[in-house]
Amino acid sequence: KNASAFSSKDVTILHENIVVHLNQDFKTAKFTIEYTIKSDVVGGQIPLLFLAKEYKNGFTVWLDGKPIEIQNIPAQYYKTENSPFANFANSFDEIIDNNQYISIYWQRNHTELYNLDDLKYFEANLSKGEHKIKIEYLANVWVDNSNWVKEYCFLYSLAPAKYWKSFGSLTITVFQDGQLKPITTNLGNPKEGKIGAISTWSFNELPSDMIQIKYKTLISQTAKTLISIEPFGIMIYCGFLLFIIHIVLIFWYRKINITRKQSWVVILGSILVPIIMLYCYMKSYAFIDNLIGIEASKRHGYYILIIVVYPVMLIVYMLITWVIDIIIRRKLAKN
Repeated sequence: KNASAFSSKDVTILHENIVVHLNQDFKTAKFTIEYTIKSDVVGGQIPLLFLAKEYKNGFTVWLDGKPIEIQNIPAQYYKTENSPFANFANSFDEIIDNNQYISIYWQRNHTELYNLDDLKYFEANLSKGEHKIKIEYLANVWVDNSNWVKEYCFLYSLAPAKYWKSFGSLTITVFQDGQLKPITTNLGNPKEGKIGAISTWSFNELPSDMIQIKYKTLISQTAKTLISIEPFGIMIYCGFLLFIIHIVLIFWYRKINITRKQSWVVILGSILVPIIMLYCYMKSYAFIDNLIGIEASKRHGYYILIIVVYPVMLIVYMLITWVIDIIIRRKLAKN
């Protein structure tokens, strides 16, 4: 998760150029961000802050082609009321947890908690006129394991740009190495018409608070179908099939043993059918994961706890089949 934030009432963003170079395995991406800015004052030192929460390495900054040293955030910037960042985000809140974390007001009445180690701070003395600030780093991919299939995503926050004096234009270019992957973004269609080896977007205003570049591995149609049914649906289908078979066996048993009050077929089936249904439910998770392969998230919670409903299923199922057995026995007796 990456976000840029500059603070100066005297600085205007004329253009922001973002280049994302995706590694062929979609595990890392090289981000190159270049700002063309205009300063309305001479020699004004401004603080610049960049959030690089999950970057891998290689964080480098240049001002007009010259490297800038990355610094620790000066304590007076977040320990005093007149923070240099006030114009950008209202203020910095107090340091908590032994000076390791800080709450930042990105929006009014909305804060986020950050480790100070994740914040990249630098300063620049700007002469009046246009300047270029370039930032480059290698980012790790963010992996979403909340669904059946892992979804990989690179995120870049544009929201802090709202707090500049003004914002001009934005160009976003995404390069793919190696075999093209079916990536998606929240930026709409690129200039090229569809996403390819090189994809470009241009905007005159911020298209979204967050740029999202996502990739999810394609899976088989069988896996897609079973995911749509879900383990609970698989259990119901399995239970319905077993129920039909059980009723046929009850009918067959009653034709032979019409005078007996109790049916061992009813009792045995009532014990086994719920067990098999629950077994199908639990095993369907592993079965679907195997169909998906190495891209399966395998994050399904404590689904094995469904076993606690077995006594209820047993009683309900036995009552249903017992009533059906009585109806079958009476009809056969009349004939």
